[in-house]
Amino acid sequence: MGYEGAYSTLSEYLRLIRPPVPRQFERRFGTPAGKQAQVDFAEFQVEFTCEPGVMRKVWLFSMVLGHSRWLWGRFCPNQTLETVMRCHIAAFGIMGGVCTEILYDRMKTAVIGEDAAGVVTYNASLVALLARYGSAPRCLSAVSGQNERQSREAVPLYPAGLLPGAQLPRH
Repeated sequence: MGYEGAYSTLSEYLRLIRPPVPRQFERRFGTPAGKQAQVDFAEFQVEFTCEPGVMRKVWLFSMVLGHSRWLWGRFCPNQTLETVMRCHIAAFGIMGGVCTEILYDRMKTAVIGEDAAGVVTYNASLVALLARYGSAPRCLSAVSGQNERQSREAVPLYPAGLLPGAQLPRH
């Protein structure tokens, strides 16, 4: 059409005069204080400075409170029941209490199985530990994307410097 200017000049101008696209409203999932926390693990491949060239798998255990989004996390070498229980005890100690229920995203150390009627069987040792603190396990449903986001959002909050001697890849 005869315009001899640069494409970038035109696109920058259009960006200035176009009305902004309204943000989609999303109702934030929340729970009353003390009601609920969510536990999950995230996997990281790391190279420790003491072992250059060797990649090791470490796990980030995270507990996120449903009401405040307060987050506690610990890097762990594995996801064994002993590790899971120690992390719970440490989180409860730092938190100064415990929520009424802890949500799990079908972690193998928490959720043993589910029958045809949808009744979930939990690891008896974990149930006993939580009962000692006045809490109970709950399993997230298979289609519970919004609840799951609480703990998934926590993972980028852990920069490489929090795992001494490691170089974490950026997502």
